[in-house]
Amino acid sequence: MGAWLMWGLGGIGLTYFIVESALCAVVRVAMAKRSMLLLVLMYCYSCMGFWVGAALGSCGAFPSDAQWYVQAVQSGFCLMAVTGSWAVWKGGNPAYALEQKTDDETTER
Repeated sequence: MGAWLMWGLGGIGLTYFIVESALCAVVRVAMAKRSMLLLVLMYCYSCMGFWVGAALGSCGAFPSDAQWYVQAVQSGFCLMAVTGSWAVWKGGNPAYALEQKTDDETTER
């Protein structure tokens, strides 16, 4: 049970850090300007949750006896479901609207 809890809380924490934290805002805005794909990835809990989960799974953090690449896929899909559900429960990502509004104001000048 402890391994699942560590994996889940660690994955949610890493995903939150990338997708919504103020510390990562400059990186998110810069990446979002590059392409629409990166814009979606940087603000979507489910999308980033998959990749964070895949990274955790490939490092062996996902509690499974499968090979590393199977663990990566399993971990990615599981964390995608967890972070997506958490984002729906929270009511979305407030950082997206705030940062897009701020970005629009700076580009108009």
